[in-house]
Amino acid sequence: MAVSGLCGITLKRKVLSAETKLFEWHPCICTIVADHGTLLLLLQPPARDESDDGQLEEDDGEAETMTINLASQLIEVRPKKSKVRCELEYYASTNTADASRDISVRTEELMAPSAAVYSSRAELHILQRVEAALRELELENAQAKARERELNQEVQRLRDAARVASAERKHAEQECRHARREVDAWRRATQSAEAAAAQLQEQLGIAREENQLLAGEKLRLKRQNSELLTQVHRLDSLVYGRF
Repeated sequence: MAVSGLCGITLKRKVLSAETKLFEWHPCICTIVADHGTLLLLLQPPARDESDDGQLEEDDGEAETMTINLASQLIEVRPKKSKVRCELEYYASTNTADASRDISVRTEELMAPSAAVYSSRAELHILQRVEAALRELELENAQAKARERELNQEVQRLRDAARVASAERKHAEQECRHARREVDAWRRATQSAEAAAAQLQEQLGIAREENQLLAGEKLRLKRQNSELLTQVHRLDSLVYGRF
């Protein structure tokens, strides 16, 4: 059966109690549905829910679901003296050709719930929404705390990495300063060696000049000795020649 609901409201229905044999007001859901183009009025007890306890008076026995064809069964809706009550007058049979149809007229008395019931229900709905919002906030808070823990761990990891990088940088700076000192020492040693080499080169030049002067002086003395030797020979010849 293809059924689509058009509207639904919560009312109270006068029902004969099976235990006390007295009429009692039981909550019911009044819904108008469309079934293949036929409008049907459904009077059915509300679904039991723990959240509905105390909102409406509890029924002793669950009332049956009633279906009324609005086109072929409903006779009229008759208001009562109380503005919150009304009677539904309808045929018990849906067969319009039934001869006993006119004597099977029945009535159902309905009443709107009190304002306190609607107020309690509205407050309950507000509390449910607040509770849902609180659960959502708790979930968001838990997620935020988890995210905060992750961020704190990430920050701690970055701080550890920064400390390691700082220590490595300081070590590199120390090694660089040590290398610079070594370079400066080698530079000074190189400059000292260059100065010593220049001084040695200068001393070698002086020694070379002195060696040249000495060689010239030797040559002069050699020539002088040769001349003196010649003169001595001459004197010897002269002396020995007289005798």
